[in-house]
Amino acid sequence: MNRLKGCDRDQIFLYSKSLADHLGAKHEIYAFANMVDSLNIKAFLEKYSNEGGKAYHPRIILSILLYGFHRGWHSSRELQRACEENAAMRYLVGGHQVKFRAIAEFRVKFGTQIDDVFCQSVSMVKKRKETVGKDVKLDGTKIKSSAADDQTYLKSELEARKEKLEKEIKEYLRRGIELDKEEDARYGEDNSGYEIDPEEAEKLISDIVAKQKVLQKEERKKPPANPREIEGKKKPKPADPDQQTMFAKVLKYQKIKAALDKNTDLPDTAKINITDPDSRFMKRNGKISQSYNAQVVSSEGYIVAVDIATGNAENDLEQLPKMIAQASSNTKTKPEKASADAGYFHESGLGYLHDENIEGFIPCPNQVSKERKHEEDSGFEAHYFKYDETQDEWVCPQNKPLTFQREQIRDNKKTTIYHCTPINCVKCSSRQACCKNKDDMKKGFRRLEVDEAADLKHAMIHKMQTAEAKLFYKKRGSQIESMFGTIKQSRKFREFLLRGHEKVKTQLKIASIAFNFGKMIREGIA
Repeated sequence: MNRLKGCDRDQIFLYSKSLADHLGAKHEIYAFANMVDSLNIKAFLEKYSNEGGKAYHPRIILSILLYGFHRGWHSSRELQRACEENAAMRYLVGGHQVKFRAIAEFRVKFGTQIDDVFCQSVSMVKKRKETVGKDVKLDGTKIKSSAADDQTYLKSELEARKEKLEKEIKEYLRRGIELDKEEDARYGEDNSGYEIDPEEAEKLISDIVAKQKVLQKEERKKPPANPREIEGKKKPKPADPDQQTMFAKVLKYQKIKAALDKNTDLPDTAKINITDPDSRFMKRNGKISQSYNAQVVSSEGYIVAVDIATGNAENDLEQLPKMIAQASSNTKTKPEKASADAGYFHESGLGYLHDENIEGFIPCPNQVSKERKHEEDSGFEAHYFKYDETQDEWVCPQNKPLTFQREQIRDNKKTTIYHCTPINCVKCSSRQACCKNKDDMKKGFRRLEVDEAADLKHAMIHKMQTAEAKLFYKKRGSQIESMFGTIKQSRKFREFLLRGHEKVKTQLKIASIAFNFGKMIREGIA
């Protein structure tokens, strides 16, 4: 078997003079290092003090965080190990073996400055691709939070727990004050209560020694223990988790109070997690767990804006205006076209696109559901009705008027109700196809409920039924969905390590910067 290569683990090697020679001339780390070195880090340096020991240069820690995410290393301990073992990381940090505590503290302390680095990464892309920012795609994804699912309670339950703990803490303090007064009266205000004279001390010691000798004699007289008897003995019961120390109760009280203070505007039926009050229960990969709704805007395959949904809402309905405004600010370019999935089909987003004169491509959820079931429109859906402004009435496809009835406000949303007369509906030959709603079938006539953005919604539905709009929208998935696949699968970013809205957003920005740098390297424009 002379053809098989073996290995001698004690073999002495002659390594290259530098890590650069060892890595080779085409390694991606050089482009990564150049991009980090080109960043303006003045904001970081201004936060450093001239006092104390030497600290690592901010470029070193930034390099660790960004290249670490690029390679799928997220925790500070993983990054410390990479600084010790990975040749590319060792080259990037100049051979320093940075401790995990320094990495973790940097990530938390410089959140605002990391936001600025993200904007700089977008500017780098913009310099190399002038079209960035003109055509934007929006999407959201659920990412698990670093919160314990079993530490989620109703707000009313937390209020009750807070009151109970507050009473116990006050009672403990009250008993402590009373006990101090009793001991002052018994021993004197200047005595600790442990003072004894020498004669009493000698007597106590002699008594203890005598008792110890008696116990030792009794132990010698006992027969040796039978192992089976020891195994058969009942094990002591574990400590009752409700019997907490006062220190644990104080910590619990502080957590509950902080969680309630952060969510004062929520109703009593809302669920709050005390380990991470900003996270929410969301459906993710078929399971419900504490998560964050991460919002992303992409252009030309690069991330140009990221945030957490307002109030960490589970849906994307009202996120479009904020995200497009942020993308426009980061790219210094007003978008010409914007596409998003059906989760963004809301009057706030459609109204924003109309006001800003941005061509939007957002499918209606009902239409998407029909397409999946291969169903066709009957021709009597709400978007086929036409509005007559002079008469303040809607006209159905059979030219029958639906007159104004009333206005209503439900869930802070204003809608207007229009009815067709029962006579017109009964005589209509298309009544079965038109009155499919349960309420319409029960009452015998067509009822139309429209909001203030009904005309924008109807126009968008008709637009998304055209072949051109469908073809343009089809490109959206290949650009932004693949981005989430890279971040979650290739970069293994499936869970936040930090807690709280601002810290989570910082970690999301680090992920986005690393993604942009990596894509620039792959495309050869770094």
